[in-house]
Amino acid sequence: MKKQKYELLSPTLDVVFKMLFASKRGRQALIELLNAILKPASKITSVEVLNPQIPKLLVEDKGTVLDIHAKLADGTLVDIEMQMTSKTALPKRALYYATRMYSSELKVGDQYDRLRPVIVIFLVAEDLFPSRPRDFEVAFSLQQEDTGSPVMEELQGEIRLIFVEIIKAFRLWQERQLPPDDVTLGAWLAFLAAPNSQIVKEACMSMPELKDAKDALEDLSAKDEAREIARLREKARLDMDSIMANAKKEGRAEGRAEGRAEGEAKGRAEGEAKGRAEGEAKGRAEGEAKGRAEGEAKGRAEAKAEQSLLLLKKLLCDAATSAFSNAHLAELTGLTEAEVAKERAMRSK
Repeated sequence: MKKQKYELLSPTLDVVFKMLFASKRGRQALIELLNAILKPASKITSVEVLNPQIPKLLVEDKGTVLDIHAKLADGTLVDIEMQMTSKTALPKRALYYATRMYSSELKVGDQYDRLRPVIVIFLVAEDLFPSRPRDFEVAFSLQQEDTGSPVMEELQGEIRLIFVEIIKAFRLWQERQLPPDDVTLGAWLAFLAAPNSQIVKEACMSMPELKDAKDALEDLSAKDEAREIARLREKARLDMDSIMANAKKEGRAEGRAEGRAEGEAKGRAEGEAKGRAEGEAKGRAEGEAKGRAEGEAKGRAEAKAEQSLLLLKKLLCDAATSAFSNAHLAELTGLTEAEVAKERAMRSK
């Protein structure tokens, strides 16, 4: 029996996921994972990975997306990404990826009939659907809205977005609560969540493709270069989390202080003005209450906007995040791309 010398790298770290599934050794594992997720009428038997390289110089840049671009035998393009944290802009990000991939297929002079379907798959470690505790996979696609006879059928399913929760699927799989057609997918997601768990080891005994994937992960984990790449990527993730947490904390503190001051000042002024008009006793009580409520509400709204702006300024000042695109900074701060571009332009003057 092979003795495991190193702790297994985590497949939920995007760079490890890509090193494993985008490699030639992991090609069959990628095929089986896609079959389990997509459940095609005819099984996928081959796949071409279009971006197998790992940009080592960009591994430490948390803004770099390490997804897998693949093409199926029928020309369908698939983008599969491991995402450890769910972001508020994740749905629109997925749609952006899909439309960008779809439009990138055409070259100058090409006909539109050359366009092929696009599928974007996000594997997410966090709970995306807390209101649906038994659903770990949700998909969206282009569909005809009316119930009449189908027309323009070439649009049906031309773009698909699929979101998969890894940890929830692992839990449901362990509890044997998955429907029969999802048991295989549950085993693959369990491998991603806890590759060294006893239940995954037992599943490997009846799933040779899963056993091969686990062996490939063990071999990868034994490589010095792979462990160093994973370490740098994890450090970049933790650094980014720390930057974001500190910036948000400082922004909230400054926003609360400013909002409270503005709210109290406006509330007092409006309350006193209205109170004098309606009578000191009744006017002061009603005016101060309403003025304080309106002032605090406006103050909170202004504070939130100021907090987002403060967060943006901090990210633009930090060497690790200042090179992020306007779209990425907008996603992180909640501002619009136009607001991000305006602030960036002001800082460059």
